[in-house]
Amino acid sequence: YQTMQIVAEIEKFDKFFSDMREAWVGGIADFGDPQAAINMQHHPQYDVYHEALDRAVAEHLGDPFIAYRLMSRDQIGEWQSGADMPAIAVTTELSIAKAFRKLASNRGRDDLQVVQLSVPSSAVIMLGHSGEHELVVDANYISANEIQFLNEGVKRYSYWDMVDHYGLEEEAATMNDLALPWLNDNRPGKISSMARKPGYRLLSQLRLFMKLAGHRNYANKVVTPKQFEAALNKPIQLWRGGGGEYDPDYATTRSWSSFTADERRVKTFSQYDGTYGTNMPGQRLSTRDADDSWEVALTLPLKDILLYLSNGYDEEVIVSNKVAARAQIVESLSESILMELQEIGDPSQMTSKELKDQLEDAGWAKVDDGDTAYSNVYGKEGSPWVVKILKVMRRGSASTRFQCAMQWYR
Repeated sequence: YQTMQIVAEIEKFDKFFSDMREAWVGGIADFGDPQAAINMQHHPQYDVYHEALDRAVAEHLGDPFIAYRLMSRDQIGEWQSGADMPAIAVTTELSIAKAFRKLASNRGRDDLQVVQLSVPSSAVIMLGHSGEHELVVDANYISANEIQFLNEGVKRYSYWDMVDHYGLEEEAATMNDLALPWLNDNRPGKISSMARKPGYRLLSQLRLFMKLAGHRNYANKVVTPKQFEAALNKPIQLWRGGGGEYDPDYATTRSWSSFTADERRVKTFSQYDGTYGTNMPGQRLSTRDADDSWEVALTLPLKDILLYLSNGYDEEVIVSNKVAARAQIVESLSESILMELQEIGDPSQMTSKELKDQLEDAGWAKVDDGDTAYSNVYGKEGSPWVVKILKVMRRGSASTRFQCAMQWYR
């Protein structure tokens, strides 16, 4: 259903994109036309398509999201050797990846392995077969060291199995309703009392673990209690934003503070007035001067969160004020990227070749014809050099990179 929603949102663009999807169909089993993924990226409107696709995938599946693929040991070995990988197809449904073992061409083969991948939304090149919940991704965005082999001898749990395992049925049935007065009207209601109860805290930690791991489908049997318990001690990052000057010791009548688990949502709080009084994005009042706002990041182990309100718009996470005081002010992503560009020099004083060499010497990725995230930057003779901006570093959307490159040139 989620991948069908993405198809409906994205294929309102040029018919070319739906034609390319049809050409690819069958790609999980490598029966489609692999050239379709390359042809797709040469369309003049591909940047617009890709940015919309990136947004839709992040919204419906998460960023990163979990996907599966049936692969041979040779393919996995090539990937882990650091070889440049072609576009590959993945599915968001574990049962579909397993079903490909039954294809006539795969029967009797003992070298095939179902693997689990953590895929950033920006790695998705195009949509695949909607009936197979298929997405075509750039495998070079995915670290081969993060490939998880699904040993079918290990018992795996769904979210609901985990709820039952830890005896959290009552908390799972009541938590969303108890949080609504806070989420809808900023009335604390039961938030403070829930934050003091171990059951709600553990359920919140489980839900945030599932979200951060990319497991949006609560019915998929993909995790184990051992994985969850190990994750409780691992660091996660949260964000918070607001107006005026940031004061970690600000006065409050509550013993807790709210952050967001979604870095993109922090802009709602730092850039818009009126967000103190409501968590509903439709009720923003006006934009706030960038000089009169702040954003902070907080790193903490998962076990230190009190509540995760996953039924709200803001991916809100509640932590104690003592923990919140450790948050550090962060510069904006655009400022960070622009500063790195400015350290290279003034592009208007370089030829296109000099500009290209400077960027590559600074560690920015080389440009290939099939690159999907690029910006036009001009050397002093006025001819553009198409540079892939921070693709490998996975930082920012294509539009953020483009705007930074243009601001750098100006």
